[in-house]
Amino acid sequence: DLLLRSNDHIATERLGREVMMQRLLAGDAANAESLLRRWGVLEDTMTALVVNSRTKSVDLERLLTRWFDDLGCVHVMTMQGDRMIALIRDDRVEAIADLFANYASHEQHPLRCGFGTSVGFDALSRSMAEAHEAHATAVTGGRPVSFYAALPTVHYVLGHLGPESSAQLARVLDGIREEHGAHGELTQTLQAYLAENGSWGVAAHRLGIHRQTLAMRMKRIEELTGLSLTDPDDRAAAWLAIRALKL
Repeated sequence: DLLLRSNDHIATERLGREVMMQRLLAGDAANAESLLRRWGVLEDTMTALVVNSRTKSVDLERLLTRWFDDLGCVHVMTMQGDRMIALIRDDRVEAIADLFANYASHEQHPLRCGFGTSVGFDALSRSMAEAHEAHATAVTGGRPVSFYAALPTVHYVLGHLGPESSAQLARVLDGIREEHGAHGELTQTLQAYLAENGSWGVAAHRLGIHRQTLAMRMKRIEELTGLSLTDPDDRAAAWLAIRALKL
């Protein structure tokens, strides 16, 4: 792919960053350290962030590139669907968070950003998972920035459950597993619907599908799980199950 795209420098750069990020999040500390050193990262720990915009008028890649340049951050970032994911220096987290908060406030653009915790190169995927958790909370709460370390009670409770209890919570969603046993399209649909507080239009846009397609999927989810998503208790159970899956 890199050879085929060599005449398109922008596409080549994006593809390269995507491949390198996948390598970093694969869990091989030695490989991650070697790659990050070649990338220009001198620190031994990093913090993950996940950000998206609910309007197409914001060019996230250009925005983060400008801010990273201003703050002296290496461009360890890539697009993942409608989100930008990145790994940044720990001492730049507060500054980046302030930039997101101020931009969302002054420009009136609905940016949503989540930060993981500081980790070594052997746990980059964990920080990224935490950043996704924090991002989902930012979306749900309508806040521009959310930190995993400051998440509310539901995360505190899940963090203190053992593997068996977490697995039991996750089994609420066993009915929507795909044929090979993994969670896929229906689970992603449920998460988007709940994260957007049941807003059909916003959830459908986030998933890139028609509202009617979303309605059909949600009906199927209710049939397969036995949950009623008009019931607050069932919605809470589904959200806890999704959170437990990530553990």
